[in-house]
Amino acid sequence: TEHRGANLSLRVPVNKILDLQTSLAYRKAEFSAGPNDGKTVPLVPSKKITVSGQFSLPTNNHIGIDAVHTGARYFGDDLGNIGKRMTAYTRLDMSYDHRFSNIKLKAVIKNVTNVSQADSGFYNPFAGNPYFYYPLPERAVYFTVEGEL
Repeated sequence: TEHRGANLSLRVPVNKILDLQTSLAYRKAEFSAGPNDGKTVPLVPSKKITVSGQFSLPTNNHIGIDAVHTGARYFGDDLGNIGKRMTAYTRLDMSYDHRFSNIKLKAVIKNVTNVSQADSGFYNPFAGNPYFYYPLPERAVYFTVEGEL
């Protein structure tokens, strides 16, 4: 296989409170020899775009918002690119953290808008329904504690 592409990132500290970031990943992944020469490598999206905002609030509080768009890609095992593609999706994540002197408490909500999404799926043309998805979690909340006691 041959993988070509580029990653572009931009960070703009707007002021003491707001920090904006964006990144774009573009990939072209193809088979470079064999029976699938020139075909796209399955499960590799051609584009992934992230837009983030970080808000620093008084007294060691931070809020983060991330929008992540993952482009369409062929299902795993579809080496000949004969089936449909997995659909593109956009996910929104949010976070809040508070720092004490040496401890950080953080809450993260992944998939705030509860979109149905899958990063992985497989194709079997001999099955009644040839498409098998491995979905990512629906809306989920995580809590973490970091630091030294």
